[in-house]
Amino acid sequence: MRDVIGMTVVAAAVGLAPASLVPAGLVQAMGHEARITECAKDAKAPLREWIARAFTLRTVTLRSGEKMTAAIGNEGCMAVGQSASVFIYEATSQGYRRVLDSVALPGFVTVSKDGTATLPTHQTMQTMFESTYVWNGKAYVFSAQRSHLYDVSLGERRPYEIPLRIAPRSGVTISGHTALNFGQTYTFNARAGQRLTLDVIKFTGRRPVIALYHGEDRLRESIDAPNWTGKLAQDGTYSLTVLPYDENDESRVSAYSFRVTLRGSKHVSYLHWRRRSRADRERPSSTS
Repeated sequence: MRDVIGMTVVAAAVGLAPASLVPAGLVQAMGHEARITECAKDAKAPLREWIARAFTLRTVTLRSGEKMTAAIGNEGCMAVGQSASVFIYEATSQGYRRVLDSVALPGFVTVSKDGTATLPTHQTMQTMFESTYVWNGKAYVFSAQRSHLYDVSLGERRPYEIPLRIAPRSGVTISGHTALNFGQTYTFNARAGQRLTLDVIKFTGRRPVIALYHGEDRLRESIDAPNWTGKLAQDGTYSLTVLPYDENDESRVSAYSFRVTLRGSKHVSYLHWRRRSRADRERPSSTS
């Protein structure tokens, strides 16, 4: 699994620290988390002893000087599906303060001296989302540019987001491939009144289904009409999600190539690859 994460593992499933080694300030900070205090209460255990038993604690000093402690849940009460609660605290002169609250597969959390923390989770049984957070001096914030998707069955990792330049007149040709539960989403900024044109050039394997979103609102889906054009009604960020149509074979890889043009503006736009929404983009609807 090390090659899946690609960073130094700092939270392996090894022996737990004695309660006496858990700093009192850290216990106090973790005691502000309702989930932790409730679990300790249910276990009828003193908070410090329960933290020592229920968390793997790892400390790293960043190159910028801050001292971080990652607390990775390894006890059932801290489980979130196949993942577990993860907290990162910064040690300050006033005590410990939480700078990240998230979830991850407990054995593979990474916190690096360069100020990045990678927290992998299962997106589906076949795919993992390797979310990366970057320290900004006050907190760890999500970085789409450093995050990745990983398809376990294919053994392939792809960036969560890659910017692409769209020429004002000629547009941009996008090529890629999809598999079961392993689609791609491209996002771009646009203004109301601009005309978006989509032309599927070729594909192999399953026919690509390309859906247009504005935020989480699905505006159009190209099931029966692979080539279409339309005027955008609002300013903001739009996305094009590409999935293989009616796919049920996890070993099949489908390739596609399509051109996107955006007219009606003198400004250059940018496209980005982005992870598709888990809630409503796993399968295309039956209408175009």
